[in-house]
Amino acid sequence: DILEPASGNGVFIKHMPKAMRENSKILAIEPEPIAHTIMKSLYPDIRTLNKKFEDVELQANSFDLVVGNPPYGSWTIEDKRNPELAKHAIHHYFSSRGVRLLKQNGILAFVINAYFMDNIFDHVRDVITKEGGSLLAAYRLPDNVFQNAKVTTDIIFITKTKLPTRWQKTK
Repeated sequence: DILEPASGNGVFIKHMPKAMRENSKILAIEPEPIAHTIMKSLYPDIRTLNKKFEDVELQANSFDLVVGNPPYGSWTIEDKRNPELAKHAIHHYFSSRGVRLLKQNGILAFVINAYFMDNIFDHVRDVITKEGGSLLAAYRLPDNVFQNAKVTTDIIFITKTKLPTRWQKTK
């Protein structure tokens, strides 16, 4: 099972390997109506929800892969089912909730702003570690990779497996 919690118009689905797509149950969540409509028309075989991620009730430990490019920002959201996660900035909420939703040995793969890896104080990485998450890899992209981007971007891979990696206090 695969989850894309902020799917936009489905770019990750578009580039997913054919065999993976054909052999997986995929859930794509997108709150913006036009993007959701485009995605739904491009990929009618994918289960989609036109809702906010925080408004979708999902069972913990239920996905093999959580993939995407969550929204970035310092604002928080309201999630009554996960209040300890919702107190963090939105991209941190997406990351920690994504790990919570992973099955054992599942992987979260996100394109995310560099603040996720650079901030080491009172950070959601502590929550992710308590959820059983460990850093597999992180890649810092060049600042000019995304046109008009105003933030440095990383690609992170987190597994819901206890690894000896000590990453909570590492920049």
